[in-house]
Amino acid sequence: MYKFRKVSIIVILILLLTCLKVFPQEKAINYTIEETITTAIKNSLLLAGIEQDIMASQSRVSQAETGYYPGFLSKAYYSRVHPLPSFNMGGEELELGEPDQAQIIFNLNYLIYDGGLTPNLTDERTFVKESLILEKEALRQDVIFNVIEADYNVLKAQALFNVFENNLATAQEQLKRANAFYREGLVPMADVLNAKAQVANAELDIIKAKSNIEQTKLLLKHAMYIPLTTQIELTVHIPACESLRADVTYITNLAYKNRQEIKKMETLVLAQKSAIEVARSQGKPNVYFNFDYVPASSTIFTPSNSITATVGTTIPIFDRNLTKYKVEEAEANYEKSEVSLENVKTLIELQVQQAYIELIKAEEEMVKVEETLKASEKNYKVASLRYKEGIAPFLEVTDSRALLTRAEASRVQAQYNYFIAVARIIRSAGLLPENGNLYNIKLIDNSDGKE
Repeated sequence: MYKFRKVSIIVILILLLTCLKVFPQEKAINYTIEETITTAIKNSLLLAGIEQDIMASQSRVSQAETGYYPGFLSKAYYSRVHPLPSFNMGGEELELGEPDQAQIIFNLNYLIYDGGLTPNLTDERTFVKESLILEKEALRQDVIFNVIEADYNVLKAQALFNVFENNLATAQEQLKRANAFYREGLVPMADVLNAKAQVANAELDIIKAKSNIEQTKLLLKHAMYIPLTTQIELTVHIPACESLRADVTYITNLAYKNRQEIKKMETLVLAQKSAIEVARSQGKPNVYFNFDYVPASSTIFTPSNSITATVGTTIPIFDRNLTKYKVEEAEANYEKSEVSLENVKTLIELQVQQAYIELIKAEEEMVKVEETLKASEKNYKVASLRYKEGIAPFLEVTDSRALLTRAEASRVQAQYNYFIAVARIIRSAGLLPENGNLYNIKLIDNSDGKE
């Protein structure tokens, strides 16, 4: 029975290996940063949703514009009257009309003047549509930033994996050296055990780093709106981590000029201003023209081929102050929209200031980690040489190596955090490019010709 189970397990393993050969894993798709951004913009559900809002808003504009045009309709009806109305004439009862009555009417109606309702309502809805277009552009900037941030997080995770992979290789080399020294009787068993522990810790770091890569790739795929099961790889030339010159006042002015959120609120203020006129128009007189043509009729009061043309007006005399209250509501909404505009400007200024502080912090961290890395490299070299010569304990080597690994990881963290900080401050100015190139954006005023 035991042999049968063993043979069965072997057969299953062979079948699994065969299946893996027959059905190879899906080949990874290579993306550049620009391609990830293009894919995200194309697939974005947020952008697709607001596009539908824009289309619906355009329909509302068209509905408002119908007030400029005449309306035409036809009506037809048939009725049977019993008993017919009659009157007595000279002792004889006379019936009016026929029991079967039918009529066809063609009607043309044109509102000559509607108190300004149509033009003001059209303006209001046009401004609302334009605000949605501006909101879409603001969302596009958010999509670009989210993808760039996800891209750099993936690249950071991959760079950290390389750091830990090098650390594992070094730990394995140290284990070989400790074993060799132990066999020669130069070091105690404790050094070998310590070296084994360092290898195990390095392997654990590798496992965590691999998991981190997959996690960041998931977030990138989510930002790109592609299936999470898709295998992807980033083929990116990592730019040099150059210091970006930035002036916070200049960037704030850029934000006021370019942020679509401000333009959207300015457009909504205009929409609310038009809404006030829409409310006022409902208290003004209307002038209309009505034309009826009856080609066929069997009624006594409206003969066939009759024409009726009417020019009339309706004048609101007392509407229970309904128009007044609507105007007050519209004026309150207008004041609120102006407050909202100022609030958006304040929030955007805050975002610029925060992004600038993060940029300065990231730049300073890069300088410090470079200093720490140089010192850690020198310390590790000295400790390794001292251990090789037998004048330093193994613990000194492992400690210095741990410091070096942390310094290398910190440099990776600082470098990519700086890239993200650059992207964030460009986003705060509303100028993120769709190609993902962050170093072609000027964030300082060089109009005086000085560098």
